[in-house]
Amino acid sequence: MAQSGTVNDLFAKIKDEPDEITKVGIKSARTNRNTYDDIQIKNVKRAQKIAIELIKHGHYKHALYVTLPLCNHIMGPNKNSAVQTISAEFFKYKQSNALLKIALTLAPLAGQSKSTFAAGLAKRFARQGHVKQATQVAELLEAHSEHYAHKSALNIFNTDDPNNKFFVKPLEFDLDTGYEVGVQLAIKCAKSNKNIYNPVQRRNIQTATNIGLDLVARKSYKDALRVCLQLCNASMGYLKSNAVVDISEALVANEQINHVMKIASVLAPLKGQSKMFTIKKLGNFLLDKEYFKQSKMIVGVLIKNKADYALKMAKQLHQDIKNKVHQDNKESAVSDEDSVSKSETDQEDFAAQSFLDEIKKTLDDLKKEDPEASGYVLVPEKPNPLEKAYELVLTDTYFYYKLILTNTIYYIDFVTNLFYKDRNYIDSQTFLTEISPLMLQVSEDSANNNAYVNALKKERLAS
Repeated sequence: MAQSGTVNDLFAKIKDEPDEITKVGIKSARTNRNTYDDIQIKNVKRAQKIAIELIKHGHYKHALYVTLPLCNHIMGPNKNSAVQTISAEFFKYKQSNALLKIALTLAPLAGQSKSTFAAGLAKRFARQGHVKQATQVAELLEAHSEHYAHKSALNIFNTDDPNNKFFVKPLEFDLDTGYEVGVQLAIKCAKSNKNIYNPVQRRNIQTATNIGLDLVARKSYKDALRVCLQLCNASMGYLKSNAVVDISEALVANEQINHVMKIASVLAPLKGQSKMFTIKKLGNFLLDKEYFKQSKMIVGVLIKNKADYALKMAKQLHQDIKNKVHQDNKESAVSDEDSVSKSETDQEDFAAQSFLDEIKKTLDDLKKEDPEASGYVLVPEKPNPLEKAYELVLTDTYFYYKLILTNTIYYIDFVTNLFYKDRNYIDSQTFLTEISPLMLQVSEDSANNNAYVNALKKERLAS
């Protein structure tokens, strides 16, 4: 009761003495309890009430000080609702600077609700003619790592209402009467490199998509590919990614697999999550149509990029492939042949895992002798015959075996548990079939003391 009385006293003095009530509001806004916690609900409501009263009394900066702590990375339904109510009051008093600060605080945060909120404020800026402020928010959303933020940015500048000043007239085309003109229009639109929130960019990419899909429907696959490849450039973001995904899905549905693999190969060396996301989607389309070989090749394409997000998507697609194989086995009619196939798949997985476990056990045993080592190199002292000369490298993150004479390399990435031969992805069964006799030679050399084992230090690995 005493505390409540104190707060009420501060409210009574808010017109002339806003500092103390502002401190109470900031403290209340910083509460980070569970959404349904009674204390959390009470604190957020108090912060909201204080901010509203501060605005009504003209203390806009003080109100903003209370509002911004509500706009944090764990902002949930309570805080979201409070900030919406406070923002409405700021709009009522035409405090665009405070509203811009709120939007710029929310835009870079993770979470779809924050992106949507920021975009909503920016859209209102745009309607009121504050284009500069709206653009600032849109740019932050475009720079966000997540696609939902990019999608929110698209809605800031309305392009559907002819009476809106941001309306952009659609581009018309007719492939029946002007085929080549239409194709050239699509290529020109695909090359457009404006910001994703720019209405012209949105129109251009949608035009390229529509023409590309129309070309696929007409079985003009080469021209559809021409359009698609123009979308696959260094500036490819959310809009272009969606366009390539839509056209590629149509190409897969029409069994134009080589064209899809070409698109993946063009995107492969480019930087950016949107490119790798697109490649993974291509892999999933191929997998849905049971092009297992090509979807496995897509895994290899992603891994060659080497970026963390590319490796993450490669691992996801690899798991999708395994799940698809097992799901197909479950859905197929139960027969002796199916049972054998399922059994063989399980045996292959078990054999691969056993091989990985054995390698890691060997690494652990070597580490006991030299705990400072980051890995080990093993080479035969006297290879006999010379064709059996090899180099084996074993670290926490990879297995590397090289046949010296033929320059054949076998490689396992322990992060993704994927297998390679000469930098090309291969299935675990083929890998084990080829590597097993070679590893027998390694075991024989070790048993006969016919091998040098050298420890790799961290600085050597880093170099």
